[in-house]
Amino acid sequence: MEPTPEKILHNRDKKIGGLGNVPSLYAGSQARTRAWELFQERGVEVKATACRYEHGEANDEIVYATDMLLCNTRYTAVTEVTDQLKQDGADYHAERLRKCRKVPPTGAEGRIFPGALASSIVSSEVETYAKRRCFFVLKPSGHSVKIADKKDFSPKEWNTRA
Repeated sequence: MEPTPEKILHNRDKKIGGLGNVPSLYAGSQARTRAWELFQERGVEVKATACRYEHGEANDEIVYATDMLLCNTRYTAVTEVTDQLKQDGADYHAERLRKCRKVPPTGAEGRIFPGALASSIVSSEVETYAKRRCFFVLKPSGHSVKIADKKDFSPKEWNTRA
């Protein structure tokens, strides 16, 4: 049986929508890789992380969700990751932190909640805005890419000689 035109369009839109998430996935991967170390450097000794944290209520309503929590016994850094940081994203994260203060992440009652925004693309204007909102801003710097293979790896040599 041939799929209907509506089904074909639905499948196409779903595939295209999935591609739009790739930059965010990359930003998240970069943030998770370095956030632990970066917070350690700032005196926030991270003991555990949680990715894609959602906090719900008894009525199954999600109160808030965030991409990453970096935790120790004193702090739980609430971190949102985007492919491009925008001013409204900083405003929304401030609202998320207000909710965290009222309804803390499970096991984080009584902790301090510093906010952090991580992004692959951060304009200087939005960076300044986010810092004025008192957020840590994590952005690409220096060597953001590494060779994943071991040093003794030998790649295949592709050449035009027969």
